Amino acid sequence: MHIRRRTRKRIDTSLDAKIILSGQSYDGVIGNLSENGIKWYLYGKVMNFIHGDRLKIKFRTPSGQLIDMYCKIKWLNKKEERPSGAMDIDAPPSYTEVGLEIIESVQKYKEFFETIGGSDKA
Repeated sequence: MHIRRRTRKRIDTSLDAKIILSGQSYDGVIGNLSENGIKWYLYGKVMNFIHGDRLKIKFRTPSGQLIDMYCKIKWLNKKEERPSGAMDIDAPPSYTEVGLEIIESVQKYKEFFETIGGSDKA
């Protein structure tokens, strides 16, 4: 059995983010970022997310800069408990982890990722 290992650095975060898919928007939280991907948490039930769907994600950096870009759903993982470290006591106990591949990165995202320690440059 071949196990793929991640080669990209991931940065843990907790940024509110909105996904727009098929004309509907969904609020959630970014759990981590990489140069080419995002792990996003959606609280509650998901009915129409499909592996391979293209969508737009929008979020604000801690400095207030709006970033929006296109991604593709790489994987979905439905859970029946809160993620560890979840601080919002009002959050529903079930959630879905959504793995996103960034397919149309923007310069603002690249700069933000570098400022939070995502660059492997020496």
